[in-house]
Amino acid sequence: MKFSQIVKGIRAEKAIEIPIQGGDAVPAIVRPLSAIEACDVVAQATAFAKAKGVPDASYGHPVFDSAIWAHTLLLATLDKDSPKNAREPFFASAEEILKDFDTDALAAMHTHQAIWQEECSPVERAKTLNQLFEITKRVAGEGGESFFVLLSARTQMVWARTIASLFTSSPELSALFTSPSATSPLSGAIS
Repeated sequence: MKFSQIVKGIRAEKAIEIPIQGGDAVPAIVRPLSAIEACDVVAQATAFAKAKGVPDASYGHPVFDSAIWAHTLLLATLDKDSPKNAREPFFASAEEILKDFDTDALAAMHTHQAIWQEECSPVERAKTLNQLFEITKRVAGEGGESFFVLLSARTQMVWARTIASLFTSSPELSALFTSPSATSPLSGAIS
C-alpha cells in the first residue's frame, strides 16, 4: 500500500460559507495546505508586506497577517460546484480577497481553514482539563491577549467551548450573569 492511498492530506475537504456583504453567504470548500504550500504562503506574505513598506513584518503585524490569511485562502478555498476530482479555486487572486473582504471576515474565513488544517493533522492536539486550566490562568493574567492570539485556532476554539460549557452548566456562574443587580467579575477586564 502506498502513502497516497492511506492519507487524504490536501484532498480532505470541508464545506464552509463565505460571508458576503449584506449578511448573505456563498458555499465553498476548504482544504488543508501541504508543507510546501504553507512555505509559499509565508514567502508571498513576506513579499506583499515588503511591497507595502513593512520590510520586517512577521506574525502579529496586521499587514503580514492579512497577507497570510489571503494567500492561504487563495490556495485552500475551492469552488464547491467544480468536479470533486478536479477542484477549481474559489478566488482569482489574493488581491481579490484583500480588496473585497474586511479584516474580520478575512480572519473568520482563515479560522475555518486553520481549524480544518489542524483537524486533518495526524498530530494529537487534544488538551487535558489541566492544560485548559493553565491556558485560562495565562489568558486571565498579564499579557493574556498576546498569549491567546499565539494559540492555534483549534486550541482557541476548544478553550472557548470549554469555558462556555463551564459557564452555562454552573448554577453559580450562570447566576452571576443573569442577575440584574450582579456586577460582572469581568468588569474592566474586557475592553
